[in-house]
Amino acid sequence: MFTNFSKWVITYIAKITLILCCSSLVSLVLYFITSNRLVNLLDVLPVYFGFLGTNWALLYLEMPSGTYVALDILRLFLIVTMIIGAIIYMQSKGKERKLLYFSYAIIFIGSIFNLADFLFKRIFREEFDEIFSFITRDQYSYNWALEIYTVLTWLLLIIISYSVLKHFNSNTRLITNKESSTDVYNKSSNWKRLFHFIFDLIIFLSIATEFMQNILILVSHKLGSSGQFKDIAIPILIFIFTVLYYTIFEYLFSTTPSKILSHSKIISTNKNNLTLSKALGRSLSRHIPLNQISFLFNNGWHDVLTETTVVDIEEQTTYLAIYWVLFIILVVGLIANYLIYPFS
Repeated sequence: MFTNFSKWVITYIAKITLILCCSSLVSLVLYFITSNRLVNLLDVLPVYFGFLGTNWALLYLEMPSGTYVALDILRLFLIVTMIIGAIIYMQSKGKERKLLYFSYAIIFIGSIFNLADFLFKRIFREEFDEIFSFITRDQYSYNWALEIYTVLTWLLLIIISYSVLKHFNSNTRLITNKESSTDVYNKSSNWKRLFHFIFDLIIFLSIATEFMQNILILVSHKLGSSGQFKDIAIPILIFIFTVLYYTIFEYLFSTTPSKILSHSKIISTNKNNLTLSKALGRSLSRHIPLNQISFLFNNGWHDVLTETTVVDIEEQTTYLAIYWVLFIILVVGLIANYLIYPFS
């Protein structure tokens, strides 16, 4: 059954993407006009971002009712990127998939963390009601159907994005290295490896911050902890969540969102499949001191210790100019928003 569903998703992925995105955009517009939460039923891409608890990507808009709504710029950008990616995918007859590949990687990990955070807050609802005393259980009672709908939406998104990522990953071709007698495939450059580290860190912090903050708030409340506890707990949470982030991606898909953008993939140097133990080993060894700069010396330590490496893959990029335009628009938009609403 799952196999048949996956085949159906891959066959109609561009049309499915356009339907998901258009429905979510309509939901945003209707909510801005009516302030009615029921229009969230049309929001079938409930993936939210938050970077270190700041408002750096939130645009505050005044609704007709006089109240303000916070528009997630990163989420809106993701929806627009998916629409453009779907159009390019159709125009290239399935050959240029970069934007869709990247977008569904964000959807996949974002849905997992958002769903986990949602369930965590519902399991400890009484504790959070006590922490945020202005919120009462009665305010939630009429939204149980919407909450179940949201959970099911996240689960469906996880299944769809998993199917897309597995399909795209299985159809990648490695670039062979014809100039080297030792390396069969072309290793990713040091600049690419640096990009991987920085960009994956940004994505991770943008997606996982809210969940980590909620765990920290709850534990601090239960233990009555001081600032010293937070100084210890924050690095521990970041360690656990980064291990989860990298292990999930590298074990299931042999890649991460940043590697998708740079046309890279992880392979085992001994020609075996990338096992769970190797993916976990890579994730854990990333926390070895100075590992982040170890890739400057041929392979990184997390590569050497797990007998893996990062190589280049073939990827059609006919619409490269569009990618740069999207990137510039995002950067300019975030800078402009920061100038209006500085970090808080």
